[in-house]
Amino acid sequence: MLYIFHGDDLYHSREAHQNFLDQFKDKEILRQEYKDFDFELLNLFVNSPSLFQNTRILALYSPFSLLKNQLETLSSLIKENQYTDTVIWQDRPLRQNEVSFFGPAKLQKFPLDKQLFFCLNSLKPRNHRLFTQIFLKVIKQEPFELVFFWFKNRLRQNLSSFSPFPPEKLKSSYLALIDLDYQIKTGALSEPKENALLNLLFNLMS
Repeated sequence: MLYIFHGDDLYHSREAHQNFLDQFKDKEILRQEYKDFDFELLNLFVNSPSLFQNTRILALYSPFSLLKNQLETLSSLIKENQYTDTVIWQDRPLRQNEVSFFGPAKLQKFPLDKQLFFCLNSLKPRNHRLFTQIFLKVIKQEPFELVFFWFKNRLRQNLSSFSPFPPEKLKSSYLALIDLDYQIKTGALSEPKENALLNLLFNLMS
């Protein structure tokens, strides 16, 4: 059987993917991230005989980020093996042709909340007033951990692609975000975490 978890909401889709895998702790599970795919290991895992013929679990992370020829090889491995269930997590929404690439699948799609999406996109230089209005709404309706996760992810994306912010300012803000995360987790933060995050993002936009 094939299971696919995908969508813009990476936080909840990854969480659901992990929770789903947790129910198979008594089975053999091979986990493969797309950056470290080992096709020799994959082939050995799905094709080697099993004494009890128990279903094995192949947990794949962002396989649609592989090259086309690698995807085709992976597709053949998945389709040809009846004793291996495949559980895929993809870090974006899949297109219709991708959904059916590995064969029939049970899908779970996780769209990002519109207000949170709007909030992320309003993080622009000198956009303080609009950003604050949206941020205060979002922080009331969403768990802080989810909001923090998304801003950390957005700044990380900006570091590796086009960004409206100066590179050095963006880098220092990202490092400050990591430090804020540490302070929150260790209980060293002396102000409300929501205020600390807003002030950090304010400085970035200034």
